[in-house]
Amino acid sequence: MLRIGVIGGSPSDVQGVVAHFVRLGAVAPGDGARDGITVDESTDADLRSVPFVVGCGAPIGRDADRADVWLGGDDARDDAAALVKLWHRRLVPWDANLTAGTRAPRRRTAEIVEPDPTWSHQAARLMGRLEYALGDLVERIDHIGSTSVPGLAAKDLIDIQVVVADLSAAAAAADAASGAGFVRVSGAWFGPGNEGRTHREEVCVDADPGRPVNVNIRPLDSPVWRDALLFRTWLRESDEGRREYEALKRSLAAHPDLDIDGYGDAKASWVSSALARAAGTQRPS
Repeated sequence: MLRIGVIGGSPSDVQGVVAHFVRLGAVAPGDGARDGITVDESTDADLRSVPFVVGCGAPIGRDADRADVWLGGDDARDDAAALVKLWHRRLVPWDANLTAGTRAPRRRTAEIVEPDPTWSHQAARLMGRLEYALGDLVERIDHIGSTSVPGLAAKDLIDIQVVVADLSAAAAAADAASGAGFVRVSGAWFGPGNEGRTHREEVCVDADPGRPVNVNIRPLDSPVWRDALLFRTWLRESDEGRREYEALKRSLAAHPDLDIDGYGDAKASWVSSALARAAGTQRPS
């Protein structure tokens, strides 16, 4: 069951949005429904417990990072239309995917977009949800990948890395991630270590069709998570590295014969050499 929270604005604005969702088919907590999407006015001090938060009015100060979507149109009819679109195109499919344990549709080819300054804020929301759902299983959690590097063009896909004690904890965390709105990907998954070996991990992905996410859950004894942080730090600090990596990604994305998996495989040798370059001068942070 997907939970929606509504925050911000005046109490009447918030109540109006909640009522609109109920008219669309959501249920209020306490109505006794076991399935379906629930919606309520979020009074929780910790919004990490709510997978999707809708904000009313213009965000002010820290509120900007508290909601996933903000309604603030001058015309109430525009906000109503936006809610209908949000409900049918994003929230209903998301709830169905969670119920079925199915990932949202995945892009088949790589598309590189200009850097989005909100990627870090979106990642913070995603990590907060995961921290809340996984609790004491989390040793550390980080935004990794290209969207974690300011100014770097990337696929519009946010990569999150969760480090846990061991593989047993990784499996438990992958199951618990459903509470944050993610689904576990079945099968055996391995992260490539730069020493030439692969290392077992668990993977969760987006059930939400509106926000592509990969979550790699890795045990403490795996070198892969340290490599991911080292690579991130090096890219953040190396102008030359960012230029090289962006040029490579754009070139590969334009290749007509590469699907999304082929795109990832084709980057592997450059990433490996970049890690070797980074190892002598950088430390993960």
